[in-house]
Amino acid sequence: MTPSHNFVNGTTATTSNSDLKISVQEEMANFLGKNVKNTYFLLEQQGHQRQAAEFRKQIHDLIFNYDIFMSENPPKNGFASK
Repeated sequence: MTPSHNFVNGTTATTSNSDLKISVQEEMANFLGKNVKNTYFLLEQQGHQRQAAEFRKQIHDLIFNYDIFMSENPPKNGFASK
């Protein structure tokens, strides 16, 4: 077991290395997801519908390209899988 630092809310916990890999990925995904959502809604609320739509498309394209890349290049160390 190793101590780990939660970079989103600053807490410290003791976890195994495999748990740490998963929790860091989940924390990063949650953190980025909230930021993307906030950015999108902020653009919409400020009346920038076209910019909001373009931002959303860029995020969707990024996710699509990542999924394609991961399907063609599966991780060899299991880091990206649970």
